[in-house]
Amino acid sequence: MNERQKVFAEIYAACPNAAEAARRAGYSERTARQTGQRLLTKDDIAEYIRQLQNEATDARISTVTDVKIFWSEVMNDEDEKTVTRLKASELLARASGMFLVQDDKGADVVDDVLIYLPEIDGEELS
Repeated sequence: MNERQKVFAEIYAACPNAAEAARRAGYSERTARQTGQRLLTKDDIAEYIRQLQNEATDARISTVTDVKIFWSEVMNDEDEKTVTRLKASELLARASGMFLVQDDKGADVVDDVLIYLPEIDGEELS
């Protein structure tokens, strides 16, 4: 892939219009539509576009840590309503596994899901 094709792919990944990406990458105005469509059929360019789009998507998706940090900030923000702070603390506690209870057989129950911990060498894991 040459430099102009790389620029095309980067522009197309941000704005998926092949003709516009071709024009902005420096291809002829007159043949931009055909050039853009042709470039999209090249395996290396298509793969590079997919990679760029995946990276952009990954950057927008929050991680579990991001969510926990957010809930912690809301929970500790004294300007928030008490009900909002309590809900944030509950969500943080649930995400951290703090709401474990046991059923009548001794299995841990998390939000109505039973978790049976196996025994190893006669000792329970807990």
